[in-house]
Amino acid sequence: MKIKLDETCPDRLVAVLTGLGHNVDTVRTEQPTGRADPDVWSAAQAAQRFLITQDLDFRMSAAIRPALTPVSFLCA
Repeated sequence: MKIKLDETCPDRLVAVLTGLGHNVDTVRTEQPTGRADPDVWSAAQAAQRFLITQDLDFRMSAAIRPALTPVSFLCA
C-alpha cells in the first residue's frame, strides 16, 4: 500500500510500515513542513497515497470533509 504520514506521526512508523511491505512517504521529507491541511491532502491524493495523521482537526477542513475514506487518524 502507498502511504503518506503526516508530520504529526512519529518517525518510528516509517520503519514499522516499511517493514510490513508498505511504500511510505512522509510530509517531513517534503519542504516546508507545517503545510496547510488542504495542501497535505492534495499531495496525498495526487500521489494516490493513504494518508495517516494525528491531526484531529484535519477532517474538519471543508476541502477534505467530502472524501474522508483514505484518511486514518490512528497513528500513535
